[in-house]
Amino acid sequence: MSPDYRQIVADSLKEFREITKRQGEDRKRLVQLNKALRGLAPLLPPNDRDELLAELKASRKPPGLTETISNLLRGLEGDQLSANEIREQIENDGFDMSAYAQPSAIIFNTLKRLKTGGMVKDRLTMGADKKAVLQWKWIGD
Repeated sequence: MSPDYRQIVADSLKEFREITKRQGEDRKRLVQLNKALRGLAPLLPPNDRDELLAELKASRKPPGLTETISNLLRGLEGDQLSANEIREQIENDGFDMSAYAQPSAIIFNTLKRLKTGGMVKDRLTMGADKKAVLQWKWIGD
């Protein structure tokens, strides 16, 4: 007798929906607890307060690509990087680019959005291999 794939799909979908609903409820509760703990933190002795705030900060989801690129360029204090150099640097810093089918294109589009928002500027330069290179610099804040 062959497995009933329709039943397997129906059961799996039901479980998926239940977990998704529970996950949303858990996320809401985490937000509530985070707000409550942050509000109560000033009442604690300094060492306990610092420990609590450090734990809350550590549990925060990792920054996304835009924030990661912004933080990198902001920290360069005037230096410029090409999109490829930015990619190499954020990967070296631990950002996982494996979820992106075309990481260089995603980085370039993110930089263009940051430029449109007035946060970065670009400059066309000549690379060591005599090819034109677009370099990016933080100007925001």
